[in-house]
Amino acid sequence: MFSGKDVDKIADALAVRAQEAARLEVPRQRRREWVLLIIGVIAGALVSIPIGTWVSAIS
Repeated sequence: MFSGKDVDKIADALAVRAQEAARLEVPRQRRREWVLLIIGVIAGALVSIPIGTWVSAIS
């Protein structure tokens, strides 16, 4: 069936392919993290304004 050398070659090829896929995914992941951070900051600001207004009104 497969010799030890063939198995090693296949494993090396799969490892290289996985490393390339991971390397290409890093910028996409960083962009996604920045977008989520910005959305979170904006959402926090939008929620805190009415809460601050409400706290001032009841004080």
